[in-house]
Amino acid sequence: MAGHSRQGCAFPCDRHGHVELDALSTQVRNGYFFARALVGREFDLPAVQAR
Repeated sequence: MAGHSRQGCAFPCDRHGHVELDALSTQVRNGYFFARALVGREFDLPAVQAR
């Protein structure tokens, strides 16, 4: 879509990009699932970045 900017968000993960869902609060876990569902539409593909 022209003029549409995608968003970004961050979630804690290991060096392979695996997120420990049980360690997330309910609010953060829901945000994670929301972001995963919208990858490619509202969010870019995930990328692991070192801190």
